[in-house]
Amino acid sequence: MKAMCIVAVLCGACWCSAVSAQQAVLPLRVQVDTTADWTRVELRGLLVQATSHTLRVEGAAQVATPLVVGNAIVIRKPVRDNSQVLLTVDCAVVATGEPPQIHITRGDAGGAAVSVWSGRKVLASDRTMGKQALVGNVRLLDLDLRGFAAPLPRRDWGRRVLAFYYGWWGTPQGPAKKWQHWDPDAPHKGVNLPPKLGLYDSLDGATLHMHTTWARQAGIDTLVMSVWQRDARQDAILKAVLDAAEHDGLTVSAYLEAAENHQDLRQQLQWLLSDDMRHKAWLTVHGQKVVFLYTRIFDKVDADGYRKALDGLPIMAIGDRMQPHWLEVLGGLHSYVSFISPANYADELRIGRQHARLRDKLMVATVMPGYDDSNIRFPGTVYARRGGDMLRDNWQIAQQADWVILTSFNELHEGSEIEPTVPEGDLWLRRMRQWSDAFKGRAP
Repeated sequence: MKAMCIVAVLCGACWCSAVSAQQAVLPLRVQVDTTADWTRVELRGLLVQATSHTLRVEGAAQVATPLVVGNAIVIRKPVRDNSQVLLTVDCAVVATGEPPQIHITRGDAGGAAVSVWSGRKVLASDRTMGKQALVGNVRLLDLDLRGFAAPLPRRDWGRRVLAFYYGWWGTPQGPAKKWQHWDPDAPHKGVNLPPKLGLYDSLDGATLHMHTTWARQAGIDTLVMSVWQRDARQDAILKAVLDAAEHDGLTVSAYLEAAENHQDLRQQLQWLLSDDMRHKAWLTVHGQKVVFLYTRIFDKVDADGYRKALDGLPIMAIGDRMQPHWLEVLGGLHSYVSFISPANYADELRIGRQHARLRDKLMVATVMPGYDDSNIRFPGTVYARRGGDMLRDNWQIAQQADWVILTSFNELHEGSEIEPTVPEGDLWLRRMRQWSDAFKGRAP
């Protein structure tokens, strides 16, 4: 069926300078009054989140649903049905950086009128209902973006710096009573650089307090501890880390590394809620307990599974995924690594932040000093530290995020640690502190 086309140009230069830089979330109301058998209103250059709608139909027309698909408002009726439909959609919008446009198409059996509002002010309107001939099927309507109502409120997440933390180390002389994760006689359990503390046991109190002291010196606010399974030693280490963090003014979260299915994931979350999450040091934001989910869980749990696992729980889960559609079921997104393609990662972070702002959720950027797992894998993966340049480049990309997480504080197997080592001392604590302070707005 032949289509008529109307385009409303939204003053792109004004929009980008006034809005995109701030990633403000703005209120918009779109009203469509149509007798055409189909009408489509696409908001181009904008991310759109519908918040509510009202629909009024004159006559017996059956209007197909859904009415909002992505960034488009769609009205579909039976072919050549000219019943009048009035649809009003309230939505939140964020500029993408592309030239914003309202692109309207409709069937030729009838007409459509469209109005765009913000607050009480009409920003653009075409009320011809198809009665006026359109030159080249295009109509341009100027829109003064200064007429937008005040940006929609969004929660303040603060400027938080976190770090992945590993409590899996054990020694025969320490509480573990055996080597765990490292062993001087097992090359495949080696580390790149020996830690300043020597080969330590994660349940040793002095070691934990040294780690939390160093984390604070590096400008880290929260340690996100790797959790693989529930057992007596895992429970004891997590509790000890919480106590040490509280003593030194830090908070703690968990990085859940594995789950067999959504029931298993829910059981792990309920276990944490009933015990460790009650600790004063557990990271709690806007009444929700924060937990991170590693990519391995996504092999076992799909989007519907996350809905079931999280249903009714006061938990904000931040998943190891960068695709914005996961924000429909999770409270935020992150990536464990940032080195695979820095340019692509920067784009993913920018787009993810826009979607997160739109949905009032979190985007967490990852920074790394380097990576080298050649001691434990063959042939291994190596990304050189380049005298601090890799950390610098990561931090420059991370500025657009809400929070920043470090990979890692002490994953010594993979050479991503900032924990002081014998040859380099506290060099990486000092470098991390410089960037942490800059990110949080303090003078380095």
